[in-house]
Amino acid sequence: MASILQIVFYVGLYAALSAAQGPSVTTFYGEIRGVYGKVMYTNPALITVHRYLGIPFAKPPVGDLRFRKPEPLTMLKTPYIASAFGKTCPQLGDGILLEPLERQSEDCLFLNVVVPERSPASDKNHAVMVFFYGGGFTTGSSTTYDAQFLAAYGNVIIVTANYRIGPFGFMSTEDENCPGNFGLWDQRLALQWVNSNIASFGGDPNRVTIFGQSAGAVSCNYQAMYPPNRGLFQNVITQSGTFSNTFNKPVPNARKYALRLANQLGCASDSTLDAVECLRKVAWEDLNDALVLLGKTDPTFTRFSPAVDGELVKVHPLQLLDMYQNTYTEEVEFFRSLHYLNGVNQYEGAASLFSTLGNPAAKNLEEALSNFFYAIGVSPTRKALVAAVVHEYENWNRPFNTKEVQLQAVRIFGDFTYGVSAVQALLMHEAGPANSYAYRFMPKPSVNILGTPDWVPGANHGEEVVFVFAAVGVFLQQPWEVQMATHLVTYWSNFAKTRNPNTPSTPSVMWPVYDKVNMTYIELDKDAVTTKHYFLAKEHHFWNNFMALSMETTDSNKCDKPVVAAASLMRYYLSPRWSDGRCGRDAVRSQ
Repeated sequence: MASILQIVFYVGLYAALSAAQGPSVTTFYGEIRGVYGKVMYTNPALITVHRYLGIPFAKPPVGDLRFRKPEPLTMLKTPYIASAFGKTCPQLGDGILLEPLERQSEDCLFLNVVVPERSPASDKNHAVMVFFYGGGFTTGSSTTYDAQFLAAYGNVIIVTANYRIGPFGFMSTEDENCPGNFGLWDQRLALQWVNSNIASFGGDPNRVTIFGQSAGAVSCNYQAMYPPNRGLFQNVITQSGTFSNTFNKPVPNARKYALRLANQLGCASDSTLDAVECLRKVAWEDLNDALVLLGKTDPTFTRFSPAVDGELVKVHPLQLLDMYQNTYTEEVEFFRSLHYLNGVNQYEGAASLFSTLGNPAAKNLEEALSNFFYAIGVSPTRKALVAAVVHEYENWNRPFNTKEVQLQAVRIFGDFTYGVSAVQALLMHEAGPANSYAYRFMPKPSVNILGTPDWVPGANHGEEVVFVFAAVGVFLQQPWEVQMATHLVTYWSNFAKTRNPNTPSTPSVMWPVYDKVNMTYIELDKDAVTTKHYFLAKEHHFWNNFMALSMETTDSNKCDKPVVAAASLMRYYLSPRWSDGRCGRDAVRSQ
């Protein structure tokens, strides 16, 4: 569902590497030898970084270790030459994130550490930022993010880590034989590795920030709601993704899909234990091919998300939205103890224009949003609900202008999928002792990386990433883009160092703390950074209150409990109460 932009840097142009006399560190796992990188920018002209690439942090999750939690390594073969990226995890999907087949392997649990040569504050080691990639939990790799620039100019240590995706990371039989979330456990093991070893690289294990984009941001939110992670990190940045993202919810009836896959591969069994044991013996390429084949008739086969496994994810994240205001939960308490920075892009929905929003050449919003209305459970016969959405999003300065249809469709999908969930996470977090910060990123880069249509005037899903990683000279070529990269690197690295985006380096605009009364945030645009109030307040109210009330039902014959209207639309049609396929969305369709 969620896509992310691939960041490809011309290393030959921007980094001079030397493996012959590279940097070296001694960790609990043994000696690790890296390579030097020379980062070119404006001031100073060159900054040296130490790059340690392709460090294994777990035993290869192959054979009997497939569909299991990762097992930590006890020792590296030393000296370990960390001069090249490791293999990427098996990919499931297509598009710009898909790694070449020859670069994929189940033996993929590697991480990369980039250390600036500049000294940190005199009394501290370097702050650390650990990044998890997006890609809808089906594609993505740490190798596509060049962390040299962010490390050098933010003067922080950057760690990027692989985690299993697709069936190898998130297939679930909804029981102990294959509970799922193996990719989340990979992330956690990488964080434990950082906690144990980052001091050897000059890092401070008590100043660790996790950050990610899209599915990587969703992952960070899950990690931030797992109380045993306490002490592994102190700050969280989520870029276009939170725990309640609509299309990253747990897959309903996941056991059914796992057993269908087993049947397709000659592992048919009514026993999930026997089916999973058989699937462990299937070549990973064959397993992925079978999913792609099945996905041609049912796309759910190729959609993977974190599951409620009773351990790392004890409660469906959308149930937390029902519970947190009146019921104490350890998950919310831990989340609130962490400092939190969260935001979205102006036109998030553009990435899903063709796959979800229906006919992009439609003459009106109703036609353009046919797939969208079906996905959220609004039957075409429920004309009042369709009319409410159209009324809310029609451009009444140019009513019924067909040129506006696509852009309004993009707004609808972006608000519903990303914007509302961003506000939900902020409102949940801001009641705690740690600070919350919100942003909205507006401009798109001058180099079209995602293939965003020209008529989309602002930032598509994922287009802030090149600014965070400061891809200056590669994708960011205009003066305003260099300035914007400086803004984001300053805010992000400040936050990692002090839990406050406004210090120690002084930004051009001070970023106010978010609170539920003023909903204060910063808007990052091409010409200026400005502070504003009421972050997506109207959009949040429309979807979270008005539409929820409009879709209320009390059909207790079909559902375990009647739907409570005052919650949210997303809780309405995604709640795990409705696991029999006849409630929530399907109940609405049947009316």
